[in-house]
Amino acid sequence: MGFLLALLCSGCGLTARALSSPEEYEAYRTTRVGYTTEARLQAAKVYLGRYPEGRFAEEVRRRFEVEEGMFYRASSRTKHGLDWYLQTLPDGPHATEANLMLLELARREAAEQEDELVKRGRSIERRLAQAERLRREVVEALVGWISALASSQAWGKPTWEQPTELLQGIRGLPEPGRCDDLRCTRTRTMEFLIPAAGGGLEERAAIFDFVLELDQGRVIRGLLQGPALFSRFYEASQGRLLPRDPLEARAEAVGYALEVVSGAFEAVAPGATCHQGITPPVVLSRRCGGWKVTVTAGDGAAEDDRLEVEGPRRP
Repeated sequence: MGFLLALLCSGCGLTARALSSPEEYEAYRTTRVGYTTEARLQAAKVYLGRYPEGRFAEEVRRRFEVEEGMFYRASSRTKHGLDWYLQTLPDGPHATEANLMLLELARREAAEQEDELVKRGRSIERRLAQAERLRREVVEALVGWISALASSQAWGKPTWEQPTELLQGIRGLPEPGRCDDLRCTRTRTMEFLIPAAGGGLEERAAIFDFVLELDQGRVIRGLLQGPALFSRFYEASQGRLLPRDPLEARAEAVGYALEVVSGAFEAVAPGATCHQGITPPVVLSRRCGGWKVTVTAGDGAAEDDRLEVEGPRRP
């Protein structure tokens, strides 16, 4: 009896094959022998499309539902997986869901990119605002000291009788200055940023001294000096780099500094009546009414640019 059952079962495949056409059986066979899940799913889709009521349709349909569900769950974890699912089964049971998920992922990606652009734009704006603020601080410090020297009415008087603006230049924070019997000096280092070609920012540092020279405790002379100070002053004021040619750059920087100094002292030492002859490295000299204003341009980045001022000593 067992032998008879075994014989009958061994012929099941032959019977199924005999009850179907060679084409249908070959299509069915492909659904079983495919090396990958994708191959078997595609073969099952083809078989069910051709033979929806075929001899093996119910079996193929059950296996397709199980494997397709597992394949989709694994594929739906990433954008690449969803793309791969749609390439494998463009009209599969989960094709609509996969397309919707891809649209949502694309929307999120676009939103993230937009957020990133906004953040990057805000970061650039903050850096540019910071660069402008630092440049403005340099200009205000230098112009403030020049203006204080030009407006002081306390030449020849003790330091404590000097105008607030002049004292603030020496005593201000950070880096407050110091006084001895001969002078009061404050050295400042102010870093700032200049927009460069290509959208970047170049770093600069203006290093300079505010000096009040004393005679028996009385202020007789004021100085502003620092290495390549006129070049740093130009860049901070104009917000742009000097020309690459060193001679052209130096000429522009010195010319701009002379405009500022001349304008500051025009009311007390006008150029029309106070101008004196100059010999390089002196680039401006005015003498009249007790005022002595001298501007000296350093010959190279290591030498100081210098403004020296003496005012009328009042009793």
